Amino acid sequence: MDPISSTIVIPSIVNVSCSILVDLFKSYKKRTRAATLLKEVQQFITEFTDGELDSGSFINFLELPSTIRDFVDFINFCAYRSQISRKKKFILDKESFVEYLSEKAITYVKEEVGRILNIETLKKYFTQIINIIENKLIQGLDTEHVGMLYFVNNSLSETEKRILESLKSEKIIRQNKDFELIKNNYVNIIKKRNKMSHVYGIDELDLYSFYVFPRFYVSEPDESTPETMQRNKYKKRGGAIEWIDIFKESNMVSIIGGAGFGKSLFLKNLINKSNELNIHNPSNLIPIYCDLKQFKINSKNSPSYSIEDFLVDSMISNTGIDKRLISKEFLDYFLSEGRCLILFDALDEVEVEDRSDLNELISSFFEVTNKHNKIIITSRVQGFIPRTRIVCNVCPVDKDQIEEYLSKMVKLKQFNQQNIKEFIGQCDVLMESNFLSSLLTVSLLVQIFKAEKELPENKIDLYDKCVEYISKKREKDQKKSSFDFKLMSNILDNNISFEKLSWLARPNNIEIREDEIKKLLLDIHEDSYSSRNETRIAIDEFLKFCAQRTELYVAGNQDAHYKFFHRSFYEYFYSKCIINEYPNNEDLLNELLKFGIDSEMFELTIALLKKQNYDRFKCFVRIIYELLEKSDNFEEEELQFKFLKLCLMLDVSEQLQYCDKVYKLCFNEKKVLAKLQIGSTHNILLPLFKKVSTKIGRDLEKDTLLLYKEEILAAHLIKKIIKIKDLVRGVSLNFIFGALEFEIDRLNLLKLLDLYTLDELCSLMKNYIELHSGKEIILEKQIEKHMKTLNGEINRRQEDAG
Repeated sequence: MDPISSTIVIPSIVNVSCSILVDLFKSYKKRTRAATLLKEVQQFITEFTDGELDSGSFINFLELPSTIRDFVDFINFCAYRSQISRKKKFILDKESFVEYLSEKAITYVKEEVGRILNIETLKKYFTQIINIIENKLIQGLDTEHVGMLYFVNNSLSETEKRILESLKSEKIIRQNKDFELIKNNYVNIIKKRNKMSHVYGIDELDLYSFYVFPRFYVSEPDESTPETMQRNKYKKRGGAIEWIDIFKESNMVSIIGGAGFGKSLFLKNLINKSNELNIHNPSNLIPIYCDLKQFKINSKNSPSYSIEDFLVDSMISNTGIDKRLISKEFLDYFLSEGRCLILFDALDEVEVEDRSDLNELISSFFEVTNKHNKIIITSRVQGFIPRTRIVCNVCPVDKDQIEEYLSKMVKLKQFNQQNIKEFIGQCDVLMESNFLSSLLTVSLLVQIFKAEKELPENKIDLYDKCVEYISKKREKDQKKSSFDFKLMSNILDNNISFEKLSWLARPNNIEIREDEIKKLLLDIHEDSYSSRNETRIAIDEFLKFCAQRTELYVAGNQDAHYKFFHRSFYEYFYSKCIINEYPNNEDLLNELLKFGIDSEMFELTIALLKKQNYDRFKCFVRIIYELLEKSDNFEEEELQFKFLKLCLMLDVSEQLQYCDKVYKLCFNEKKVLAKLQIGSTHNILLPLFKKVSTKIGRDLEKDTLLLYKEEILAAHLIKKIIKIKDLVRGVSLNFIFGALEFEIDRLNLLKLLDLYTLDELCSLMKNYIELHSGKEIILEKQIEKHMKTLNGEINRRQEDAG
């Protein structure tokens, strides 16, 4: 043996092996000392001192980010697997992992130096490394370091697929130092540009001087319960997660929440604190923020515009780095390495007819890229059909979060400590009525409370007060400000300015060019000034003020563009605008129906009509119902959406007579609910059903079982079998029946099940699910097993009651 080899090369193998193990153990918060791991390595490494692994190229392979990630994935896979039945079969095991990894090492070394390593030697080496990991790490892992038991089967399958794709991939990425330097500069710039954020009534602040971290609960797209029920259910199952664990179950997730719930602000947080994510080596990630509205705008002049083009354009526009540096080659380097953190924001702000296609395009693109890339898609809840396996729901704001926000405002000298108790007390009623559910609303209420010591009780009063507050704020700032408020008062104090600006920004608060805005305002306000030139000067002052001081209309992401600060503000002013623009109720209704089901337009327009012109409001509600009553064709998805939008408007009208009529339309011999296939049906109709049940006395359970007993049975059984791997290929039953099933007493469900034989239940199920080939016997056994379990549960309940 060459003594030089034994004194120089072998210690390198020892150091690298030990370094990898230390790094892996730290990732799982295991405090095994480096000296202990070094001792473990030294016990076996002498077996390989014959020169077979004295290749510097092999050491380079061990240090590749992709090699380390393969180990991390394998650790997760083993930990997941330990939580489920040993009977389950998997393609991947310790032996196959070692073999795949050895073959990958051979390919790498051969390409780099033309030498072929012995596969048996490699297999022995990797087996010893895995033995240490198994004995010292995996055996001591508890479930909180891995994932939630509720998702274990699907998470296991996803991890196995990711490992196999990585190990079998022939594409090995070597470090590009130039790209790494550009990446470091890019990350510094994008973090700096996202360090500050606008707070209503205060201007820009350091993000973390006011930021309150959201709370999430995790679900999967096939869950059949409505949002509020999901939250309760997952709290019981431990489904609440911290933001740092957002990728614990999957590398591609959807984040959904109501208007103003802080989805976009959370992405800012991820840009700044991505290195705190609970994943291996998060500092290696390159964050890419993408405003999804821009995809359609960017692609107008290029039919072949791709997701890859969009990512590059987003990186350039968000940092200003030269496009010669941020190129497709640059992007491909990080995508191929699986080191991208891609943040797709506001799918709900994409035009309705384009959302599904864009969502599908994103999913398809990342289906064929490295599965280690981390992807987030944000959207409002209503009407969103996720293409990701994991959905992270932003929880409505709670008292603790409100108190935390107020404490931060006190530190900023923006709120009086002595007023916290009174403010929280006034919030109680607003939270119970679901009016106060977002931190955006909290920030608005804080400023209004400071001015009036009293909080508004609904959205219309809230937004009215916001506009009024801006005027008061302007007057307070007059003495210390350089703005000419007297000159621009005709524009600023006139709501018609903002209403007409919302008209330009339709349908979803798109950014408007400055020259278009100036032309519009000149046409509106020219007669209010002595000359066109004075009007132009006033408009310039107004836009300057908007960009620097208001929280309603602000500078956009593109140069010389403007937009409403938040989509909620846009929808408020556009609601006011269309009420005036469409004096005919039929025209007004047709304009409203153009909006997606996730929009606040329905609620705001109805509320404004009710407040401003009650006679017109009553007439408008009657027209809605008359149109709803004529709905008898549900074959096309567009007609189903129209039906749900009409129901939503009647619900928010708070006219119980019409709400009850909607209830009767859904619970009669026509069985309308069975004809609806829209995924968010339950979010629209269940609250209305429960309202009518509570306030008018309808028996929701009785009516449901009378008309939809087969659908309820199917929903109940689907919930029990949907998680079984490779059993169900697809489900054709609407989520509304899963929500209604949750309302049925378990004893009544058992009585209903007893009316059917096992064969009849299996036959019934086949009307609503598509099985994988040859799985009929498994379906039968699962239903039989569940019926016995349910019987036992009911018997225990009866014994407890007795």
